[in-house]
Amino acid sequence: MRIVFLATLVALVVPTIAGGQQRGSSSACLTDVPSGVLLNICEDERGMAPIPQPRLYLRIYKDGHGEYEQNKTWNTLTKHAFKINKEDVREIERLGATEGVQKALDSYPAYNLGIDSSKETTVDIYAETSRKRIILINFFAADRENKKHYPASLISLMEKIEEIWFAANGIVVAPPSITFCTLMADREYLLGKRVQISADMELENEEGAYLQDPECDRPEMRRLRTSARIGFGYDEKKLGKGPVIREIMQRKKFETYVTRVRVGVEGVLREETDRTKHNYPYLFFIERFLSVDKIVVPYQGELKDGWIYSDTFDHVKGAELKLSSPLQRIFHHAQRIEWMNADKFPQLQRSGRKYITFRVVATETQQMTRWRWNDVYTCEIIKIIEN
Repeated sequence: MRIVFLATLVALVVPTIAGGQQRGSSSACLTDVPSGVLLNICEDERGMAPIPQPRLYLRIYKDGHGEYEQNKTWNTLTKHAFKINKEDVREIERLGATEGVQKALDSYPAYNLGIDSSKETTVDIYAETSRKRIILINFFAADRENKKHYPASLISLMEKIEEIWFAANGIVVAPPSITFCTLMADREYLLGKRVQISADMELENEEGAYLQDPECDRPEMRRLRTSARIGFGYDEKKLGKGPVIREIMQRKKFETYVTRVRVGVEGVLREETDRTKHNYPYLFFIERFLSVDKIVVPYQGELKDGWIYSDTFDHVKGAELKLSSPLQRIFHHAQRIEWMNADKFPQLQRSGRKYITFRVVATETQQMTRWRWNDVYTCEIIKIIEN
């Protein structure tokens, strides 16, 4: 008797759930698309998914208005409206018109296999006289394997759509904060994606200004090890065209001789297509400065032009200023440091432990014989503190 009762109950309940899903569904995806639409995306989830299905994920009109659907009650939908700016509209138009999108397959299979659910995404892109429809099964914009299966411009379009959906729903997604080493090691995946990095910014160099991180060039970094240098530029819409970093340094009252700074920046890595000004393969377009600090490197027997160093040494009154260790030996080279302003620091007239900050103003190498050179490092003392 109990078995019969349970079977009868299941027979009654299951149709009620299925029927309720259909009766409650009032999705815009089940009606004709209105005129003036640029992009229309519907999602139909199956399995462990909210009801009703399908539902309007995103609809963008050519005038910048947008719509999406969410649950009003557990089995009915409500439509929400929002607006995007002209730049976003143009970006969607541009990506939608690319060859990769226009020649994309009409339908892509599921490369991600769900356990107990699936999602079918129907993307309709409207031009003046045509429509391009692409159906994606179990597509996720953040999937690292997307480039193996979809055209790059289609991925970019879907990433832009997700960005707009997050903004429309008031969801703030902070860009990932990664090291410069990771940016270079994972550049194929990170190209075009907004990230936050810390790096050394070199401003005056014969090869042009660039970003790098010397800490990446160490054996213990293993697969992340790199000595790469990349160029940088500014997002003109957010930062303008001027020498932004110099303006920031001026506001922070950095000395004019500072040519290296440690920066925290947010922006996008792109491949460099115009190498007429420099030979860096990539450019990092900075959208925002998070921090700018001077770089003071502990002295360890090596000096480079323009760098600022710190050191601690014991000084004897009347003796020549000598750092804590001699310069690293270079075969066939005699090396010495000339201090251009040591006489201006009375601390050197007293014996004791000194803490010095100095910068390398210039390096001159002169060949003395066929196999002998003299290296002269001209250094300027910035500060001396006594113990």
